[in-house]
Amino acid sequence: MPRRLSVRARVRWYERVFLGWTEGWFGGPRFAFGLTEDSVGVVGPTRVNKTAGIGIPQVLMWGGPLISLAPKPQMFRDTAARRRELAKIQGGHVLIYAPTVRGRVEGVVPVRFSPAGATDPTEITLRVDSWTEAAGTGKNVENSDHWREGAKRLLRGLFLACAHHPRQAGDFTVVHEWLSAGLAEGPLDSHPLQEPIGILRGLSILKGDKYAADHWASELEGVLGATGNERRGFFSAAMTTVAAVSNPAVLRSTEATDFDAEEFLLSGSSLYIVSPTEHQRAVAPLLSMLIQSIVHTAYRLHGEGRLPHRLLLSLDDLANCAPLPQLESIISQGGGQGVNVAWNLQSLAQNELNYGAAAAKAIWNATRCKIGFGGLDSESGADSMSAAIGDERVVVAGQSETEKGPRGSKHVYWRRLLSPSQLREIPDGWALLLYHNLPVRMLREPLAAKRHQMSRHMKPWAVAEAELEAATRSAEATEADAAPWEA
Repeated sequence: MPRRLSVRARVRWYERVFLGWTEGWFGGPRFAFGLTEDSVGVVGPTRVNKTAGIGIPQVLMWGGPLISLAPKPQMFRDTAARRRELAKIQGGHVLIYAPTVRGRVEGVVPVRFSPAGATDPTEITLRVDSWTEAAGTGKNVENSDHWREGAKRLLRGLFLACAHHPRQAGDFTVVHEWLSAGLAEGPLDSHPLQEPIGILRGLSILKGDKYAADHWASELEGVLGATGNERRGFFSAAMTTVAAVSNPAVLRSTEATDFDAEEFLLSGSSLYIVSPTEHQRAVAPLLSMLIQSIVHTAYRLHGEGRLPHRLLLSLDDLANCAPLPQLESIISQGGGQGVNVAWNLQSLAQNELNYGAAAAKAIWNATRCKIGFGGLDSESGADSMSAAIGDERVVVAGQSETEKGPRGSKHVYWRRLLSPSQLREIPDGWALLLYHNLPVRMLREPLAAKRHQMSRHMKPWAVAEAELEAATRSAEATEADAAPWEA
């Protein structure tokens, strides 16, 4: 392994994607890492240590802000205590976002996120575009572009009006009420759109947001002036877009936003997104919008030279959690704008189901570090990896009969360096690394919990919480004892 892609096997804070274990010149263990702007994609069937061998070590050693999306609590339980150590150093927090769950998650109160909490028109536009794209608004419907653009016009204006609502500013339930009421028949002078239009018209005078407020107020008035069936069609398309909040628990989680994306990135915080399997598909568009909102904030801070540490987007079992419509763009452009992506899938076919064949291929090609485990069949990705590894030139000596007697000959043909069947037979605990234009290499991928370098940093979250509580009580007692002497 080239020295630039490996470091001594010590758990420290890095801002490079973890790839696995390799050996040094003298046989000692070393960690394999990508370069600063690299992203990594891992493909392998179930139970091959994609998370326990690569995902968990990656999160344990990432030295910047983190967004972790995983369908199981294993990632949080094994890494949250270590992430809190980084948060204490940089002044951040360890947060959980679980929109489908009521109450605490792993002893932590989940944060809330309101899609309508932004006041910046550019941010609102990005959020609406992300949500409509992830929700597939208008898909498989005649004149789909017409209905999708109508839904966007509605949502943009309602989001900005909600952000400046006089009593419930930023409460997305207000937007949901406007949309629900808009489906009902009634006179136009008392239509639910009259309230947000009034807020936007007043906003242009009171707060100086004249262009965006007036422009989007005019768009809402245009929707209001459409024929009855067309207007109801726009509202129906908008309600379909925000269907992720049809679950009352999810809708309740959108009443406010409990964290600021800019502060989150500047303070080295960690956000764990927990979504039960049975609800993942339903809330995927909402999760996608939240992730892309933070990513775009990171882009802005990086462009301004104010992003102190790179953001890691860790997507575990990507296809089953939150397919991101802009994933290929984030992978290909994020490296140069302060964002790294680490994703894994059970098979490349999952990407084709969610993104289409062309987009899935683009995601695979844009990922600089590719890791494949054994057990893959041709359709799951072994054939793609075999093709990416390349061919070798084979020369076979032969003999042919001519008029002048036997003469030597050479036959040249090309064959795969590693066939799909050979890739399928990669032994457990090992994986194949395809890195840019370097020759393929084998890496060890052991369970993190069985390596002392990792296991001593994998303190269970419950134990860490108990220690923190004990330390807090001790500090309070010390302050109480010192108080009489100070007096």
